[in-house]
Amino acid sequence: MRTVLPIVSVFVGLISLVQPIVSYADKDGLEKSIDVPAAANATGRYSNLVQILPCATDQATYGKFNDYGYWGGGAWCGQVGRAGYWVWVAPNWYVWKTQNK
Repeated sequence: MRTVLPIVSVFVGLISLVQPIVSYADKDGLEKSIDVPAAANATGRYSNLVQILPCATDQATYGKFNDYGYWGGGAWCGQVGRAGYWVWVAPNWYVWKTQNK
């Protein structure tokens, strides 16, 4: 059983490196496709990306990853954050419209 653990941890590590391509409308309403970190949708928990909000200073508070959950939006980090499900993957916030069931 001891020989299985390193293989499993390598496999899990490789999964976390996969970056899905997500389409979303930018601040001007233009459709964009972008690679996002696999953790940005909290392992499939959220979908329909509505905003990517860079805020490098939040790493001191939220670390490398934080599934913050729903926030109604407003001023954040000198920008206007949209309402949705917020996931922090340093150095960006990823705001999602839908929480998957």
